[in-house]
Amino acid sequence: MPDKGTARRRGRRGRGTVDAQRALLDAARYEFARRGFAGATLKSIAGRARLDVAMVRYYFGSKQGLYEAVVESTLRGVMRKLARADGRAYLRIRRFIRTFMTMLADNPWLPPLLIRELASERTPLHRVFDAEFFGGLLPLLLETVSRSQEVGELDGKLDPRLAAQALLAMTLLPFVLTPRAAPVLGLRLSGRDLRNLITQTERQFIAGAGPDPPPGD
Repeated sequence: MPDKGTARRRGRRGRGTVDAQRALLDAARYEFARRGFAGATLKSIAGRARLDVAMVRYYFGSKQGLYEAVVESTLRGVMRKLARADGRAYLRIRRFIRTFMTMLADNPWLPPLLIRELASERTPLHRVFDAEFFGGLLPLLLETVSRSQEVGELDGKLDPRLAAQALLAMTLLPFVLTPRAAPVLGLRLSGRDLRNLITQTERQFIAGAGPDPPPGD
């Protein structure tokens, strides 16, 4: 975990600081997606950002600190888009599905990390997940499901906690299963397969959690 000095450095607002941090975060996302945490190096990340390795240590303290910042900013991006979604609660659910699944496809290093974090009580990233995932994204998703039930867009008899949990599993698990099952299923997490996966996930969730049809239908 980054020390307090690192946290203070992250908080500075100068234009050069913001640009350098953004460049390092973008480079780190690319390197983590391509090489994983173990394979990505501070040298490769700094080189892609066209900055000195010392800048990584200055702003983030270590590769672990940079990794935390990447996960934190990625999850916050999903929350911002979900919180900004206007209109019917149902549309907010669609926005979550599309945003979350697109984010996972763009960051293939993240789904295995999420699964590992969800299955563990204490990991090096527990602080980030407690704050951003369990304290941010999951409550926002639960609120969206509950609101959809209140206005009759989802089945009001369902436990919203279980519905939110099911939605999370439906959007996350394909990104863990598909790479391993690709030789059998012939699926890819890009292009037409990804678009079909997102659309089908929307339809399956709404069909299963939607309100019961009126009697006689």
